[in-house]
Amino acid sequence: ERLRPAREERTADDVRWLLDLIERTGSLRYAQARAEALASAALRELESVLADLPGRAAAESLLDGLRDLTNRTT
Repeated sequence: ERLRPAREERTADDVRWLLDLIERTGSLRYAQARAEALASAALRELESVLADLPGRAAAESLLDGLRDLTNRTT
């Protein structure tokens, strides 16, 4: 019922209610953990594909950049 109104029509209480629900259910923590697991799996897959290619230095540079992106907290 609280999510039915258009975004512009929601009140501060509606937003607080939703944030509390997200916190109580752990949905944001779950989504973050799932995203981190998927990113780690993707990096491992990419590492195995790039391992046999020429230009290993360029591949390592690319992987380092991707690792930095996946480890950012902000």
